[in-house]
Amino acid sequence: MRALAVPGIRADYERQRIIGFAAKAFFHGSYEATTLDDIAREMGVTKGHIYYYFSSKPEILFTVCAQTIDELLQVMQTEFSRRGKAEAKIARVLEAHIEFIADHPLLSRAMWTIRYGGFPVKYRRRLQEQGRQIRQMYIDLLGQAAHEQGKPTRADLSQTVHMIMGSVMWLPFWYLPERASRPKAMARTLTQMAISGS
Repeated sequence: MRALAVPGIRADYERQRIIGFAAKAFFHGSYEATTLDDIAREMGVTKGHIYYYFSSKPEILFTVCAQTIDELLQVMQTEFSRRGKAEAKIARVLEAHIEFIADHPLLSRAMWTIRYGGFPVKYRRRLQEQGRQIRQMYIDLLGQAAHEQGKPTRADLSQTVHMIMGSVMWLPFWYLPERASRPKAMARTLTQMAISGS
C-alpha cells in the first residue's frame, strides 16, 4: 500500500501542497489580490478541494506564517544550543535570523497582515507565542553575556531585544544585497549594539 493511500497522510500531503501553492501566490503577488480561485487554478483543482482542507484564505496565510516561523525557530535553536561564549552565540543566532528573513522577505509583510488585518485572535496569539520564544532566546543570551563579562544584568532587557528583532524583521524593507553588508557583518554590528545596550 502506498503511503498516500493512508487517509491521514494523504490529508497532510494535500494540506502541504495547498500551502506550497498559496505561499508562492501570496509572496510573489500579494495576499490581498490572491483569491482561492487563483490558487485552485494553479493547482489544477476546484475551490471546493481547498475548502475541504482549509476553512478560509486567512487560515491558509496563518498556516504559511506559523510553519515558516517554526522553521526559523528551529534554525535559531540549533545555533542557540551550540557550545561557546554567549557573545559568539548571539552573533551566530543573529546571523541565522538575518539570513532566514533575507531568504523569506515577505514573511514580515504577512505577519503584519495577520496582526493588523482583523484576523482571528487565535491566529495572532500563536504568532505572539512564537515571537515570545524568539525574544526569550535573545534575553537569555544577553543575560549570559553580561554574566560572562562580569557586568550587572539589567532587570529588563526587552528594549534591547526589541531593537534587535525590529532591525531584523524590518530587514526586507531596507535590505539591498548588492549594497548592504553580508549577514555575518550585520550580525556582528547588531551583536555589539546589543551587548553595549545590555
